[in-house]
Amino acid sequence: MTRSPSLTTALDALSENLSEGPSGFSAFVPPLQSLIGPCYVAVSLLEPETKLRRIYSSKEDSYPVGSVKSMVGTGWETALVFEGRHLFSPDANALHFAFQDALAILDLGFGCAINLRIAWGGVLLGSVNLLAKPDAFDAQSFQHAKAFVAPLTLMTLRYIERNGAGF
Repeated sequence: MTRSPSLTTALDALSENLSEGPSGFSAFVPPLQSLIGPCYVAVSLLEPETKLRRIYSSKEDSYPVGSVKSMVGTGWETALVFEGRHLFSPDANALHFAFQDALAILDLGFGCAINLRIAWGGVLLGSVNLLAKPDAFDAQSFQHAKAFVAPLTLMTLRYIERNGAGF
């Protein structure tokens, strides 16, 4: 799915937003969505026993900040923790593989996901999780989303430094 703005345009907009002192992760949402389309965006930190604690949510009514969910035994854990890679779940079957709560995700109208691995010095800090309607993401969307990993990693490190979370 080709979107009209270029990757450079989206990253330039992000850079401008960050230099103006945005309130946290919300600065990432517009440039990311301009490139890959409408989606839900969450940032979560990894806790012991492969649990994720949500620290940012673009849809707090359905996915509140502070929620914790176990990722043990999921495709998410396999990809991000054990294999050290990002995860693209293009359809309902892939969502069932990736998440224990796939039915709840599907019930909210989502049908595909991108999970970006956020790591520093070889240590997995957490992930950025993108959910969208069925068939909204394709391989190009996945490639474009991965371009945001470096700035999102820096923002996550800034969050950890300010809030004493992680490590």
